[in-house]
Amino acid sequence: MNISTVRMGKYLLFFALLGCCLTVTSGHITIGAEEPVFPTESSYVDVELREIFRDLAETGRFRVLFANRFQKRATMIIAAGAPVKKTTAEIAANHGLMLKWVNSTTAVIGDASSLAEMNTSDIKLHILPLQTVSPVTMAEVLEAVLPSHKIRYDFKGNNIAVMASSLELENIKELVERWDRENPVITVEVEVVEVTLDFLRELGIKNPASPQMKAYPLPEKLAAMIAEDTEKNSLARHETRNLNNREGNLFFGDRIPGVSEKQMATTTGYQIDYIDVGTTVDYRFKFIPHQEDELLLELLAKVEMVTGPNLDPVRRELRATVGLVPEQTIIITGVLKRTEYLQMKTPSYEFPFLGSLFAATNGDAQPDEVATVIFLTPSFQKNAEKTAGRQDSPQAEAGPDLEPEPLKPAVSLVPEAASEVQTVSEVPAVSLVPVVPEIPEGAGKERKDTPKANTTDIPYTVKKSETLYGIAKKFGVSVQQLTITNRLENPGEIKAGATLIIPVPNEFIYTVKTNETLWRLAKRYGTTVAVLKDLNSLAGEEIKVGQKLVLPVAAAKIANPQF
Repeated sequence: MNISTVRMGKYLLFFALLGCCLTVTSGHITIGAEEPVFPTESSYVDVELREIFRDLAETGRFRVLFANRFQKRATMIIAAGAPVKKTTAEIAANHGLMLKWVNSTTAVIGDASSLAEMNTSDIKLHILPLQTVSPVTMAEVLEAVLPSHKIRYDFKGNNIAVMASSLELENIKELVERWDRENPVITVEVEVVEVTLDFLRELGIKNPASPQMKAYPLPEKLAAMIAEDTEKNSLARHETRNLNNREGNLFFGDRIPGVSEKQMATTTGYQIDYIDVGTTVDYRFKFIPHQEDELLLELLAKVEMVTGPNLDPVRRELRATVGLVPEQTIIITGVLKRTEYLQMKTPSYEFPFLGSLFAATNGDAQPDEVATVIFLTPSFQKNAEKTAGRQDSPQAEAGPDLEPEPLKPAVSLVPEAASEVQTVSEVPAVSLVPVVPEIPEGAGKERKDTPKANTTDIPYTVKKSETLYGIAKKFGVSVQQLTITNRLENPGEIKAGATLIIPVPNEFIYTVKTNETLWRLAKRYGTTVAVLKDLNSLAGEEIKVGQKLVLPVAAAKIANPQF
């Protein structure tokens, strides 16, 4: 690429001045804080070793360079509390590699000969042209190799400039090669299944009754064996579409207030915090182009339950990174199972979603003889033409190569036992229907906005410490919708006591009839008075005939018709 002398001079002047400033202020930099440790147990399953080292470096807040390119894969579990830097050196040694610290924040990993020949002093200005990736995004990625003050990007020229040594440049080129390309849309088939413990033993899973959460990538033979099994009880299915390196979220369960009815009766002026009872899977797929395409799956799965009259929370979780190829299935064990749901179910608290999820039994098997697992199967969609005909996809109208709003997409799985469930793109966060990440307004071709006639504007009073994101998550709408509807100039600053207009889908609006009370409605829809009061900003329990209320589930989904 031809770079003008003027532009080159500007880059050099910038880095020269910045270097002078750093030299003057370097005396204020202090090093010597305690070495970071792993906050929780971390699992890596069939992951390329370089990706493990990069993840360790991010956790330990240091940069890592590779003196030579090596193709090694590993499976390991790192205990919580393990010192990150020491663990990194031990892993390198266990795989015939060496680690050398260039300074307190940069480590180099390689074999003996490459470390002996590496050069970190030949620092020069390098300008790299970009094709598809944003210069800002690329600059953030390159901070894994260089400190931010050595990186500068140019929007007009669509390039990025770095002050780097030859060793750093080789690592930079590898990252640019990975990121500066057209990435596929990743479609993930999700299935929640109830299987017998004997079936899990046949798959080779030891101690299948253990509540500990684990992730296993399945070989093709075992995946075929699962597909042919006629005794498994499929509880829920869903399909979601994801962009490369974007966070996603799967949740099957119920959101309940974290305060008991007894506590509410004796407390005034409280703010309700909700507990997501069930199984949540936060995930992120990273596309890694090699000779054969590969996906890196980062998982944070957790099960949350409540026990006792005070709703004491109980949690277990899994943090794992798994290497996969497209269309390879991964199984997650240790998710919320039937016996745990039955233990939580009480007259005071009903769980509409979990009750519907576990409505179908697994043949003659006893509850303590079965376990619940999740299957995730990712595949690629290379271009928009492949998705144009997908009428069942909530995002079919949006171009797959467009970036969604930077919010975590929430997906609630629909039990197969549920009937007449509609798939919509905007629903309350406690609903039982799928929710997909919304594409910003104007994105994609021929985008169609949700008709105003399908929603009802409901006033909502902002409570202390609430944020716009939290309110949007509560009602299942986007921050962008709330910002536009309420004409907010600064969405980051909303005040307690302010009234917001929430565009709630009509299927979650209920009109109060004669002789109905808040208590009866709560029982009818399997929720609590506290939830209804919170969603509708009610100070007391008095409601009037004709009043419109927001429900946590669709009005057609009656849990207890006797009320």
